[in-house]
Amino acid sequence: MFHPDDQVGPYSRDFDHDRYGGARITQASFDGDGLLIFDPLGGPVQGLTSEEPSEGGFVEIVGGANDEWVFRINVSPMTGRIVVERVDP
Repeated sequence: MFHPDDQVGPYSRDFDHDRYGGARITQASFDGDGLLIFDPLGGPVQGLTSEEPSEGGFVEIVGGANDEWVFRINVSPMTGRIVVERVDP
């Protein structure tokens, strides 16, 4: 999805703000890099202009006062189904 104010680049979000409670993305892995792109139907694809389905992947988020919680968001290939799990830090 392109950013609404900048049709050249992909839409992205900077989480370095207090309103996110100190949560940080510490890992992301999709098709060999950290970029997750969905097609218009919600399925993950390999690139911004690609129609080739992604192999899926995950994003790991850490937060809390002393990094006491970690969540892994798994994205399934083809469907883009999301499964969130809490993992031990």
